Amino acid sequence: MRYFAEYHTGFPFSSVNSLYEIVGVPNGFRYPSYFAINIGAEKRFLLFSQQWAVRLSVINATGHHNYNAVINNIDAPNFLAFAGGQSRAFTARLRLVGRK
Repeated sequence: MRYFAEYHTGFPFSSVNSLYEIVGVPNGFRYPSYFAINIGAEKRFLLFSQQWAVRLSVINATGHHNYNAVINNIDAPNFLAFAGGQSRAFTARLRLVGRK
């Protein structure tokens, strides 16, 4: 069983106007906090005298919204709308480890 957990406060960003001039304090806004837990399990087995491994993983198991984009233009109607980021995902991997 393997796991990875990460938490940090949101990264700072600046607001701009329609001329892309910084408005207000530089880096005066912050993204929401970032939180992610990745969990994976791997099982090794023999098949045709070769050792194989299969791994199943859950990425961002909590489904926390970890945004990586924002509308920072104060003239936009959707100013401070956050978007993007990694949602919950499931992955599987089969790999050849080598001869036993």
